[in-house]
Amino acid sequence: MNTSANETWSTVSTRVHALAQDTYYRDLSLDRIHFAHDYLLAKIWYAAQIYPPPAKCIWQLNTTISWFIWQGEIFRVPLSILQRGKMDGGWDLVNVWAKSRALFIYRIQA
Repeated sequence: MNTSANETWSTVSTRVHALAQDTYYRDLSLDRIHFAHDYLLAKIWYAAQIYPPPAKCIWQLNTTISWFIWQGEIFRVPLSILQRGKMDGGWDLVNVWAKSRALFIYRIQA
């Protein structure tokens, strides 16, 4: 089970990274947070219902999201601040670890 989970999550995180690299140089008309929510992270929510993500994959996904959002900017804000609500000064970015755990627990209960 651990081997299958690690292989699945490494494949999913590699695909997310490849999609981020593919769209990195495009001039997106919508902001990057919405693109990350709608396209980059959509690939992982299905796998999160089957296997809980290992810490290594969460780190890789957070690194990919941060790299994609900031695109080489000098001033960067940590993801923890971006994950705050808009009323609290953040950008309402989804916490990958928390949502994947919630989806997994919900699937187990169902």
